[in-house]
Amino acid sequence: MKYLSLIAVTTAASVCSAQLVVTSGPVASARLSTLIDNSDAVVVAGIRNNTFSAGTSSVTIEVLRSLRGPLLPGARVFLPWSLSRNTPNVGAGPYLWFLTAEKGGHRAPLPYINPAGRSISDYLLPVSKRAPKSFPTLSLNGRLAAELRSTAEIIAPSDRSLLDSLLMSATLLPDSSSFTGVFNGLANSPAANDQALGISSLILQGNAEGYAKLAANPSLRRSPEGVALFSGVLCAAPSDKVQVAVVASLLEEVPLARCASYLLRANHSKETLPHLAKLLDHTLKEMRYEGLIGLAAFANNFPMMTPANQASMAWKTPLQPAPYSTAETRANMPTPNTFAAREGRYINFWKGWWQQHETELTK
Repeated sequence: MKYLSLIAVTTAASVCSAQLVVTSGPVASARLSTLIDNSDAVVVAGIRNNTFSAGTSSVTIEVLRSLRGPLLPGARVFLPWSLSRNTPNVGAGPYLWFLTAEKGGHRAPLPYINPAGRSISDYLLPVSKRAPKSFPTLSLNGRLAAELRSTAEIIAPSDRSLLDSLLMSATLLPDSSSFTGVFNGLANSPAANDQALGISSLILQGNAEGYAKLAANPSLRRSPEGVALFSGVLCAAPSDKVQVAVVASLLEEVPLARCASYLLRANHSKETLPHLAKLLDHTLKEMRYEGLIGLAAFANNFPMMTPANQASMAWKTPLQPAPYSTAETRANMPTPNTFAAREGRYINFWKGWWQQHETELTK
Protein backbone atom coordinates (compact mmCIF):
# COMPACT_ATOMS: atom_id res chain seq x y z
CA MET A 1 0.00 0.00 0.00
CA LYS A 2 1.70 3.17 -1.17
CA TYR A 3 0.03 5.76 1.02
CA LEU A 4 0.88 4.36 4.43
CA SER A 5 2.22 7.71 5.63
CA LEU A 6 -0.59 9.93 4.40
CA ILE A 7 -1.48 10.25 8.07
CA ALA A 8 1.40 10.75 10.48
CA VAL A 9 0.47 9.62 13.98
CA THR A 10 2.55 10.46 17.03
CA THR A 11 2.08 8.56 20.26
CA ALA A 12 4.41 9.64 23.03
CA ALA A 13 4.18 10.28 26.76
CA SER A 14 0.49 9.35 26.78
CA VAL A 15 -0.30 11.93 24.11
CA CYS A 16 -1.79 10.96 20.76
CA SER A 17 -1.83 13.40 17.88
CA ALA A 18 -2.11 13.15 14.13
CA GLN A 19 -1.47 15.30 11.13
CA LEU A 20 -2.32 14.87 7.48
CA VAL A 21 1.13 15.13 5.92
CA VAL A 22 0.59 13.64 2.47
CA THR A 23 3.97 11.97 2.07
CA SER A 24 3.24 8.49 0.76
CA GLY A 25 6.07 6.49 -0.75
CA PRO A 26 7.86 8.64 -3.33
CA VAL A 27 5.30 11.43 -3.11
CA ALA A 28 6.72 14.40 -1.21
CA SER A 29 4.64 17.47 -2.00
CA ALA A 30 1.36 16.38 -3.55
CA ARG A 31 -0.97 18.74 -1.74
CA LEU A 32 -3.82 20.37 -3.63
CA SER A 33 -4.03 23.49 -1.47
CA THR A 34 -0.34 24.26 -2.08
CA LEU A 35 -0.65 23.68 -5.81
CA ILE A 36 -3.75 25.89 -6.02
CA ASP A 37 -2.25 28.69 -3.91
CA ASN A 38 1.00 28.80 -5.88
CA SER A 39 -0.46 28.66 -9.40
CA ASP A 40 -2.20 31.30 -11.49
CA ALA A 41 -3.36 28.91 -14.19
CA VAL A 42 -4.66 25.34 -14.00
CA VAL A 43 -5.15 23.59 -17.31
CA VAL A 44 -5.58 20.26 -18.99
CA ALA A 45 -3.07 20.15 -21.83
CA GLY A 46 -1.29 17.67 -24.05
CA ILE A 47 2.41 17.60 -24.85
CA ARG A 48 3.19 18.72 -28.39
CA ASN A 49 6.99 18.89 -28.19
CA ASN A 50 9.44 17.47 -25.68
CA THR A 51 13.21 17.98 -25.89
CA PHE A 52 16.12 17.28 -23.54
CA SER A 53 19.63 18.67 -23.98
CA ALA A 54 22.51 19.36 -21.58
CA GLY A 55 20.37 19.05 -18.46
CA THR A 56 17.59 21.30 -19.70
CA SER A 57 14.22 20.05 -20.81
CA SER A 58 11.65 22.05 -22.70
CA VAL A 59 8.07 21.13 -23.36
CA THR A 60 5.41 22.78 -25.43
CA ILE A 61 1.90 22.05 -24.25
CA GLU A 62 -1.41 22.75 -25.96
CA VAL A 63 -4.34 23.67 -23.72
CA LEU A 64 -7.36 21.42 -24.09
CA ARG A 65 -9.44 23.04 -21.35
CA SER A 66 -8.81 25.67 -18.70
CA LEU A 67 -9.83 25.11 -15.08
CA ARG A 68 -8.57 28.52 -13.98
CA GLY A 69 -6.59 31.44 -15.35
CA PRO A 70 -6.05 33.29 -18.62
CA LEU A 71 -5.02 30.40 -20.90
CA LEU A 72 -7.73 29.50 -23.42
CA PRO A 73 -8.26 26.17 -25.22
CA GLY A 74 -5.88 25.90 -28.16
CA ALA A 75 -3.19 28.06 -26.57
CA ARG A 76 0.35 26.70 -26.86
CA VAL A 77 2.68 27.31 -23.94
CA PHE A 78 6.45 26.80 -23.90
CA LEU A 79 7.70 25.44 -20.58
CA PRO A 80 11.48 25.43 -20.06
CA TRP A 81 12.99 24.09 -16.86
CA SER A 82 16.12 22.30 -15.67
CA LEU A 83 16.03 18.64 -14.76
CA SER A 84 18.65 16.51 -13.03
CA ARG A 85 18.12 13.35 -15.03
CA ASN A 86 17.19 12.39 -18.54
CA THR A 87 13.64 12.95 -19.62
CA PRO A 88 11.76 9.68 -20.08
CA ASN A 89 9.62 9.03 -23.09
CA VAL A 90 6.18 10.26 -22.15
CA GLY A 91 2.93 10.15 -24.02
CA ALA A 92 1.09 13.12 -25.45
CA GLY A 93 -1.39 13.16 -22.60
CA PRO A 94 -3.46 15.10 -21.80
CA TYR A 95 -2.24 15.91 -18.31
CA LEU A 96 -3.34 18.20 -15.50
CA TRP A 97 -0.93 21.13 -15.10
CA PHE A 98 -0.58 23.76 -12.37
CA LEU A 99 1.29 26.72 -13.89
CA THR A 100 2.82 29.82 -12.37
CA ALA A 101 3.88 33.03 -14.11
CA GLU A 102 7.57 33.94 -14.10
CA LYS A 103 9.54 37.03 -15.07
CA GLY A 104 9.83 37.63 -18.78
CA GLY A 105 6.36 36.30 -19.49
CA HIS A 106 7.37 32.65 -19.17
CA ARG A 107 5.35 30.07 -17.29
CA ALA A 108 6.66 27.24 -15.20
CA PRO A 109 4.84 24.10 -14.09
CA LEU A 110 4.64 23.20 -10.41
CA PRO A 111 5.87 19.69 -9.61
CA TYR A 112 3.54 17.25 -7.90
CA ILE A 113 6.15 15.05 -6.33
CA ASN A 114 9.61 16.47 -5.73
CA PRO A 115 9.94 20.15 -4.83
CA ALA A 116 12.97 20.40 -7.09
CA GLY A 117 11.16 18.72 -9.98
CA ARG A 118 13.92 16.27 -10.92
CA SER A 119 12.12 14.63 -13.82
CA ILE A 120 9.34 15.54 -16.21
CA SER A 121 7.36 12.66 -14.75
CA ASP A 122 7.20 14.65 -11.48
CA TYR A 123 4.86 17.05 -13.28
CA LEU A 124 2.52 14.65 -15.02
CA LEU A 125 -0.89 13.44 -13.91
CA PRO A 126 -2.94 11.96 -16.76
CA VAL A 127 -6.60 12.92 -17.15
CA SER A 128 -9.34 12.10 -19.62
CA LYS A 129 -9.50 13.77 -23.02
CA ARG A 130 -13.24 14.25 -22.53
CA ALA A 131 -14.38 17.28 -20.56
CA PRO A 132 -16.34 16.39 -17.41
CA LYS A 133 -20.08 16.92 -17.50
CA SER A 134 -21.23 20.46 -16.64
CA PHE A 135 -17.59 21.57 -16.80
CA PRO A 136 -18.34 25.27 -17.55
CA THR A 137 -20.63 25.61 -14.51
CA LEU A 138 -18.31 23.97 -11.98
CA SER A 139 -16.14 25.80 -9.43
CA LEU A 140 -12.38 25.24 -9.49
CA ASN A 141 -12.71 22.58 -6.79
CA GLY A 142 -15.54 20.96 -8.73
CA ARG A 143 -13.44 20.89 -11.89
CA LEU A 144 -10.46 19.44 -10.05
CA ALA A 145 -12.65 16.77 -8.47
CA ALA A 146 -14.05 15.82 -11.89
CA GLU A 147 -10.59 15.64 -13.44
CA LEU A 148 -9.19 13.50 -10.62
CA ARG A 149 -12.20 11.21 -10.87
CA SER A 150 -11.32 10.66 -14.52
CA THR A 151 -7.72 9.91 -13.54
CA ALA A 152 -8.90 7.19 -11.19
CA GLU A 153 -10.68 5.56 -14.12
CA ILE A 154 -7.75 5.51 -16.54
CA ILE A 155 -4.60 4.72 -14.56
CA ALA A 156 -3.39 1.40 -13.20
CA PRO A 157 -3.58 0.70 -9.45
CA SER A 158 0.22 0.48 -9.35
CA ASP A 159 0.43 4.12 -10.50
CA ARG A 160 -2.01 5.47 -7.94
CA SER A 161 0.25 6.92 -5.22
CA LEU A 162 0.24 10.47 -6.60
CA LEU A 163 -3.50 10.49 -7.23
CA ASP A 164 -4.23 9.05 -3.79
CA SER A 165 -2.10 11.75 -2.14
CA LEU A 166 -3.91 14.51 -4.02
CA LEU A 167 -7.33 13.10 -3.15
CA MET A 168 -6.47 12.75 0.54
CA SER A 169 -5.10 16.28 0.60
CA ALA A 170 -8.39 17.57 -0.85
CA THR A 171 -9.94 17.06 2.59
CA LEU A 172 -7.76 19.98 3.77
CA LEU A 173 -9.32 22.44 1.33
CA PRO A 174 -11.57 25.12 2.89
CA ASP A 175 -14.46 23.56 0.94
CA SER A 176 -13.94 19.92 0.04
CA SER A 177 -17.62 19.18 -0.67
CA SER A 178 -16.94 18.99 -4.42
CA PHE A 179 -14.89 15.87 -3.76
CA THR A 180 -17.54 14.02 -1.77
CA GLY A 181 -18.82 12.22 -4.87
CA VAL A 182 -15.28 11.07 -5.69
CA PHE A 183 -14.77 9.80 -2.15
CA ASN A 184 -18.09 7.95 -2.18
CA GLY A 185 -17.18 6.37 -5.49
CA LEU A 186 -13.91 5.10 -4.04
CA ALA A 187 -15.63 3.89 -0.87
CA ASN A 188 -18.01 1.80 -2.98
CA SER A 189 -15.24 0.33 -5.12
CA PRO A 190 -14.58 -3.43 -5.00
CA ALA A 191 -10.86 -2.76 -4.36
CA ALA A 192 -9.85 -2.65 -0.68
CA ASN A 193 -7.30 0.14 -1.28
CA ASP A 194 -9.95 2.34 -2.88
CA GLN A 195 -12.50 1.57 -0.17
CA ALA A 196 -10.05 2.48 2.60
CA LEU A 197 -9.05 5.72 0.87
CA GLY A 198 -12.65 6.73 0.16
CA ILE A 199 -13.90 6.00 3.67
CA SER A 200 -10.89 7.71 5.25
CA SER A 201 -11.41 10.82 3.14
CA LEU A 202 -15.11 10.97 4.04
CA ILE A 203 -14.22 10.73 7.73
CA LEU A 204 -11.65 13.51 7.39
CA GLN A 205 -14.40 15.62 5.82
CA GLY A 206 -16.56 14.96 8.88
CA ASN A 207 -19.03 13.13 6.67
CA ALA A 208 -21.37 10.79 8.57
CA GLU A 209 -21.45 8.45 5.56
CA GLY A 210 -17.77 7.68 6.12
CA TYR A 211 -18.44 6.54 9.68
CA ALA A 212 -21.42 4.46 8.53
CA LYS A 213 -19.29 2.70 5.92
CA LEU A 214 -16.52 2.16 8.48
CA ALA A 215 -18.96 0.55 10.92
CA ALA A 216 -20.47 -1.66 8.21
CA ASN A 217 -17.16 -3.11 7.02
CA PRO A 218 -15.32 -4.97 9.82
CA SER A 219 -13.25 -7.04 7.40
CA LEU A 220 -11.87 -3.88 5.79
CA ARG A 221 -11.13 -2.33 9.20
CA ARG A 222 -8.97 -5.33 10.07
CA SER A 223 -7.26 -5.61 6.68
CA PRO A 224 -3.75 -4.21 6.11
CA GLU A 225 -5.28 -1.53 3.88
CA GLY A 226 -7.79 -0.51 6.52
CA VAL A 227 -5.46 -0.55 9.51
CA ALA A 228 -2.88 1.51 7.62
CA LEU A 229 -5.27 4.39 7.07
CA PHE A 230 -8.03 4.17 9.67
CA SER A 231 -5.70 4.02 12.68
CA GLY A 232 -4.32 7.44 11.77
CA VAL A 233 -7.45 8.98 10.30
CA LEU A 234 -9.29 8.65 13.61
CA CYS A 235 -6.63 10.80 15.28
CA ALA A 236 -6.84 13.43 12.52
CA ALA A 237 -10.64 13.51 12.06
CA PRO A 238 -12.54 16.70 13.02
CA SER A 239 -13.72 16.05 16.55
CA ASP A 240 -16.79 18.26 16.25
CA LYS A 241 -18.26 15.96 13.59
CA VAL A 242 -17.71 12.61 15.28
CA GLN A 243 -20.21 9.77 15.10
CA VAL A 244 -19.71 8.79 18.73
CA ALA A 245 -21.40 5.38 18.68
CA VAL A 246 -19.24 4.21 15.77
CA VAL A 247 -16.00 5.47 17.29
CA ALA A 248 -16.84 4.00 20.70
CA SER A 249 -17.40 0.59 19.08
CA LEU A 250 -13.78 0.69 17.88
CA LEU A 251 -12.36 0.85 21.41
CA GLU A 252 -12.29 -2.95 21.43
CA GLU A 253 -10.32 -3.20 18.18
CA VAL A 254 -6.65 -2.99 19.09
CA PRO A 255 -5.26 -1.39 15.92
CA LEU A 256 -7.86 1.40 16.02
CA ALA A 257 -8.51 1.77 19.74
CA ARG A 258 -5.70 4.24 20.48
CA CYS A 259 -6.90 6.89 18.06
CA ALA A 260 -10.55 6.10 18.75
CA SER A 261 -9.97 7.00 22.41
CA TYR A 262 -8.18 10.20 21.39
CA LEU A 263 -11.07 11.23 19.15
CA LEU A 264 -13.61 10.66 21.93
CA ARG A 265 -11.44 12.70 24.29
CA ALA A 266 -11.13 15.51 21.72
CA ASN A 267 -14.93 15.53 21.31
CA HIS A 268 -15.82 15.10 25.05
CA SER A 269 -19.50 15.77 24.45
CA LYS A 270 -22.08 14.44 26.90
CA GLU A 271 -22.59 11.44 24.62
CA THR A 272 -18.94 10.40 24.99
CA LEU A 273 -18.88 10.44 28.80
CA PRO A 274 -19.90 6.79 29.49
CA HIS A 275 -17.21 5.62 27.07
CA LEU A 276 -14.58 7.94 28.55
CA ALA A 277 -15.45 6.78 32.06
CA LYS A 278 -15.05 3.16 30.99
CA LEU A 279 -11.54 3.94 29.77
CA LEU A 280 -10.48 4.74 33.35
CA ASP A 281 -10.20 0.97 33.88
CA HIS A 282 -8.41 0.21 30.63
CA THR A 283 -5.29 -1.95 30.77
CA LEU A 284 -3.21 0.65 28.88
CA LYS A 285 -2.09 3.79 30.69
CA GLU A 286 -2.42 5.86 27.52
CA MET A 287 -6.05 4.88 27.17
CA ARG A 288 -6.75 5.63 30.84
CA TYR A 289 -5.27 9.09 30.34
CA GLU A 290 -7.46 9.79 27.32
CA GLY A 291 -10.53 8.83 29.33
CA LEU A 292 -9.53 11.01 32.27
CA ILE A 293 -8.69 14.08 30.19
CA GLY A 294 -11.92 13.71 28.23
CA LEU A 295 -13.95 13.74 31.45
CA ALA A 296 -11.94 16.68 32.78
CA ALA A 297 -12.37 18.62 29.54
CA PHE A 298 -16.14 18.17 29.75
CA ALA A 299 -16.34 19.08 33.44
CA ASN A 300 -14.24 22.21 32.98
CA ASN A 301 -16.03 23.12 29.72
CA PHE A 302 -13.06 23.13 27.40
CA PRO A 303 -14.09 23.44 23.72
CA MET A 304 -14.00 20.49 21.36
CA MET A 305 -10.67 20.28 19.59
CA THR A 306 -10.90 21.39 15.96
CA PRO A 307 -8.21 22.22 13.37
CA ALA A 308 -9.01 25.92 13.81
CA ASN A 309 -8.75 26.09 17.59
CA GLN A 310 -5.74 23.76 17.65
CA ALA A 311 -3.91 26.20 15.36
CA SER A 312 -4.87 29.15 17.57
CA MET A 313 -4.50 27.15 20.82
CA ALA A 314 -8.02 28.33 21.76
CA TRP A 315 -8.91 24.76 22.76
CA LYS A 316 -6.89 25.34 25.93
CA THR A 317 -9.21 28.12 27.12
CA PRO A 318 -12.34 26.94 28.96
CA LEU A 319 -15.72 28.34 27.99
CA GLN A 320 -18.27 29.96 30.26
CA PRO A 321 -20.56 29.15 31.89
CA ALA A 322 -19.02 25.94 33.26
CA PRO A 323 -21.59 24.47 35.66
CA TYR A 324 -19.55 21.34 36.48
CA SER A 325 -16.25 23.14 36.94
CA THR A 326 -14.86 23.42 40.48
CA ALA A 327 -11.48 24.03 42.04
CA GLU A 328 -11.15 20.25 42.39
CA THR A 329 -12.00 19.43 38.75
CA ARG A 330 -9.47 22.02 37.61
CA ALA A 331 -6.81 20.67 39.96
CA ASN A 332 -7.34 17.12 38.72
CA MET A 333 -6.59 17.77 35.05
CA PRO A 334 -2.97 16.57 34.91
CA THR A 335 -0.30 16.73 32.26
CA PRO A 336 0.92 13.33 31.03
CA ASN A 337 3.99 13.49 33.27
CA THR A 338 1.98 14.48 36.34
CA PHE A 339 -0.53 11.74 35.58
CA ALA A 340 2.23 9.14 35.36
CA ALA A 341 3.58 10.17 38.76
CA ARG A 342 0.26 10.20 40.62
CA GLU A 343 -2.10 8.16 38.47
CA GLY A 344 -4.03 6.48 41.29
CA ARG A 345 -5.07 9.80 42.83
CA TYR A 346 -6.36 11.20 39.56
CA ILE A 347 -8.16 8.02 38.52
CA ASN A 348 -9.91 7.77 41.88
CA PHE A 349 -11.04 11.40 41.70
CA TRP A 350 -12.63 11.02 38.26
CA LYS A 351 -14.22 7.70 39.10
CA GLY A 352 -15.83 9.42 42.04
CA TRP A 353 -16.87 12.40 39.91
CA TRP A 354 -18.52 10.12 37.37
CA GLN A 355 -20.30 8.10 40.05
CA GLN A 356 -21.70 11.37 41.40
CA HIS A 357 -22.88 12.73 38.03
CA GLU A 358 -23.58 9.63 35.91
CA THR A 359 -27.34 9.51 36.49
CA GLU A 360 -27.77 13.18 35.71
CA LEU A 361 -25.56 13.14 32.61
CA THR A 362 -26.99 9.98 31.02
CA LYS A 363 -30.67 10.88 31.19
